[in-house]
Amino acid sequence: MTIERITNLPAGAPASTAADAEAFRDFFENAPIAMHWLGADGTILRANAAELESLGYTAEEYVGHHAGEFHVDPDILDGIFSQLKRGEIVRDQATQMRCKDGSAKAVRIDASALRRSGVFIHARCLTRDDSADGERDRLFEEAARAAAEMALASAAKDDAVAAHQAMEEKLTLLVEASGQLIQSLDEAEMLPQILRLSRGLIAADAYAVWSLNPSIGDWTIAHSEGLSEAYMRHESTIPVDADTPRPRTPLMIADVESEPMVRERVDGYHREGIRSLLVLPVLVQGEPHTTLTFYSRVARQYSEIEVRVGMALANLAASAITTGRLYEAERAGNQRISEANRRLRFLSEASAVLADSLDYQTTLQNLARLSVPWLADWCGINVMEPDGRIADIAVAHADPAKVQMALELQARYPADPDALHGYQEVFRTGRLELIEDITDEMLVESIQDEEQLRIARSLGLTASLCVPLIAQTRVIGAITFVMADRARAFQPEDVTLIEELACRAAAAIDNAQIYRRAQDIAADLERANEAKDDFLGMVSHELKTPITTILGNAEVLLRRSDLIDEEMRREALDDIGYESRRLHRLIENLLVLSRLEAGITLELEPMLVRRDIERIVGEHERRFPNRVISLDLPEDLPPVCAEPTYFEQVLQNLISNAEKYSPRDQPIDVRARLDGAVVHVSVLDRGPGIPAADCDRIFEPFVRLKRTSAAAGAGIGLAVCKRLMEVQRGSIEARPRDGGGLQVTFTLPLDATVDAIA
Repeated sequence: MTIERITNLPAGAPASTAADAEAFRDFFENAPIAMHWLGADGTILRANAAELESLGYTAEEYVGHHAGEFHVDPDILDGIFSQLKRGEIVRDQATQMRCKDGSAKAVRIDASALRRSGVFIHARCLTRDDSADGERDRLFEEAARAAAEMALASAAKDDAVAAHQAMEEKLTLLVEASGQLIQSLDEAEMLPQILRLSRGLIAADAYAVWSLNPSIGDWTIAHSEGLSEAYMRHESTIPVDADTPRPRTPLMIADVESEPMVRERVDGYHREGIRSLLVLPVLVQGEPHTTLTFYSRVARQYSEIEVRVGMALANLAASAITTGRLYEAERAGNQRISEANRRLRFLSEASAVLADSLDYQTTLQNLARLSVPWLADWCGINVMEPDGRIADIAVAHADPAKVQMALELQARYPADPDALHGYQEVFRTGRLELIEDITDEMLVESIQDEEQLRIARSLGLTASLCVPLIAQTRVIGAITFVMADRARAFQPEDVTLIEELACRAAAAIDNAQIYRRAQDIAADLERANEAKDDFLGMVSHELKTPITTILGNAEVLLRRSDLIDEEMRREALDDIGYESRRLHRLIENLLVLSRLEAGITLELEPMLVRRDIERIVGEHERRFPNRVISLDLPEDLPPVCAEPTYFEQVLQNLISNAEKYSPRDQPIDVRARLDGAVVHVSVLDRGPGIPAADCDRIFEPFVRLKRTSAAAGAGIGLAVCKRLMEVQRGSIEARPRDGGGLQVTFTLPLDATVDAIA
């Protein structure tokens, strides 16, 4: 409120206020006591006739000048002002005033002040000299006091009206603020609005919203107005300790110089010129983690109305911030639910892909394509094959050209099985590997080839995650995801999702491998069953033929011996002997094969190959005098390490096999030669032979290939030979003979090398 507001009331002012002001104006102008108005800065705003006459000044010489120009003792004037600023009424204060003629006049002052508008209203009473009538002086002083009280009453009434109007304005602003704050759910947008409203409601030099971050233990300025950049740079954070206030009620600091609570921050306040503070708690969800702070650059007390209005705004801000945070929490929750549903849909699609086929190679390729770019920019899958080899099953990228580049890179630069990073390490440890930042130093350390390094750099890889595929406690594969974008990173929920994906992929691979093994076993069983049926048929035939011959000749000899001549008797006995030996050999082969399959061990000994070959060939020639066997045996063949009985059985089986398939007029060749530390023994016939592609199959049990000869056999002789050579640390192989026929060669180590080979 200003003096003009009292002396020149606007039109339409309330009648009672206007009447009171008019009465006071008349009294002020015509009072027999000296009176004047002072502004808050000490300027004389108005003086009545008695004041001017008493000191001898005109209105122009007195009004508009500072009161200190007319006081003999300025300290007394300062004391009067101090009392008025504290809201006290000055009573009977003795001082001296300087008159126009230069003399000093003793006066006594009564004064009062209005503080709302910053304009002090006080009445001055000038005393008479000692010759003045005492009764007149007494009446004069009573009139002065009455005038001061009337001025205070009138000003107070007008101030109350103005305060009421101001309160209505502030309430209106608060109602508008409520609507504005409710409209915004973003806390970052809300804080500037709160400070803008604060500026309209409470006069201050600067404003700030402080927030407590419990996780780091600091109070920080979330938003501010009126504070310098230097202050924000150095004073915008307060570490939290036991002495740091967390107000739940308003905190007013009239002068930072005398407040112990802010002693540690006084230097910062000095640099910013801050003298007083008002801190209002903003209880967000009931917690004092936010404050609304007002800064003044003069020492001052905030009025009760200002505090109440500020708290009303703080409560509105708390409600708005709470609503915004609840909305943000709900939005984040909905986003998490949406993301979770999205991940579940991905897992559902991935499960469908994994269950689509038992061909896991095709399945994993489809899985890799499904994962890119949803989970990462690259995806690669490696699987351990049944033979222990790690195979590259799939590589996927959104750009087919880059996939082709990666495949060419793999072909040109095979993976190092001893690499310390990547799927090789995951296979060894069974633990996932997450590299959150692939640096150029890592590439240089792991890649030695300049061209490979150039290509790797061109891919722009930034992060990788490799997860093991574990089935039944075994690492059967690894799935690798790679980022090629700095804006993307593997979040904890990504790692969880990929681990779940790896579990499902591992189960699918394991099931596919089990199915494939089951198929192989079923095929083996089917082949074995077929071989068994063939074997039973052949064995039945092989047993029936010699038994029939033996039985028939025996009956002839028993029943008709008196009717046959000596030549027929000898032929019958020869037939019985031949078929008996044939039957014995068949049974012996079966027994040997059975013992070998049971895993028997042999005691090997030195033996002379040449001598045993000549003996075995001689026995065969005696049984088959019409067969010519050609020998090619070096004189100096050294001893081999073998089991003599089994050596003989192998050679007999090979010669007997050649006997069956060779034409009668063609010789059988038996050769031996020394080759380094082994001796090769070969049996060659000139029969129909077999194709090269079937040469390995003839050593399988019960397998008989169709040859042009109709020779009988059970399909176990060569299988027995193969197993006998293996237990003697040798080998056997067959191949078509040049010019027709078959060549079967077995090898045995020399005696001196047995221990080294073992």
